[in-house]
Amino acid sequence: MEITIKPGFELTQEELNVINTQRVLKFETKKIWDHAVHNYFHDWLFVLVKEGDQLKAFGDMEDVVIYFDNLSFPIIGFGGIISIEEGKGYGKALMKAMVTYSNENEETLVGFCDPKNRDFYLKSGLKVKEKGTSNFFHKNEEGKEANDTGDVIYYSQEENEITKAIESNKKIIHLVPHW
Repeated sequence: MEITIKPGFELTQEELNVINTQRVLKFETKKIWDHAVHNYFHDWLFVLVKEGDQLKAFGDMEDVVIYFDNLSFPIIGFGGIISIEEGKGYGKALMKAMVTYSNENEETLVGFCDPKNRDFYLKSGLKVKEKGTSNFFHKNEEGKEANDTGDVIYYSQEENEITKAIESNKKIIHLVPHW
């Protein structure tokens, strides 16, 4: 098993094809990424888990700023976690790589998940705030706020202002649509 972390602009077309196919299957998205036009993912980091030349799991991380208590806090927003073959340890290896990246960069990982995936993240060493998305509000360009339903998943090597805010149900604003 080989784990690589690289920016989106370095994804090969073959990797991008697999990622797009799996995103459509797992998330029922209609957004297809490409390097020419729909390439807003270029600045994100991708964690790729491979066996030989076959992609087995992947996820993305991007720099996000969240706001609460009239202050801003940088986090690593992570998402798009997909294990192509489940039950073989690929997803766990992917999450371990993200946790290691978080520790090395002394940043907090924050993502969102459907409650049915909660146990996977707990087994991977992350914390889960059940129904935590009710406290996360996306503020759009017009200043309107909206939130989603689901759990907040997060990890930090040490407790910090961000983890305390998540646990205490503070209102948290972000400018990035559901990452």
